Amino acid sequence: MTAKDTASLAAYLLKKYPEVLEVSSRSSVKLTSTSQKLKTTNLMLNGMPYAFPGNDGLKTGYTVQAGYCFTGTAKQDGRRLVSVIMGAHSPEQRFTETSLLFDYGFKTDGLASLIGHIQSKSKLGIQAG
Repeated sequence: MTAKDTASLAAYLLKKYPEVLEVSSRSSVKLTSTSQKLKTTNLMLNGMPYAFPGNDGLKTGYTVQAGYCFTGTAKQDGRRLVSVIMGAHSPEQRFTETSLLFDYGFKTDGLASLIGHIQSKSKLGIQAG
């Protein structure tokens, strides 16, 4: 699954099932079948070490092949962004990289500006789409 696929899936999930944020925005969830409490691994939530204003989800992960990953979402001033980080070398790096993307995205018009910026700095000819 590519980062683009993951972002598309996250956007669909948020549009079709917005109630997912009721769970992903919590710092912990108590399982109803046991007394066990599961703590979040999203360290960008409010009150966490890498807190980002408006972050309310979504999914962390790790595999040997993909490295440390994070599909994050944040909402500020009625505008929601989704960020996907794959291949980070540490759990912390996935959050610092996400923060940089969110900072950039909320200060600009998002993907269109980012692609334009990359194209101006690169000879790769990256295309939107």
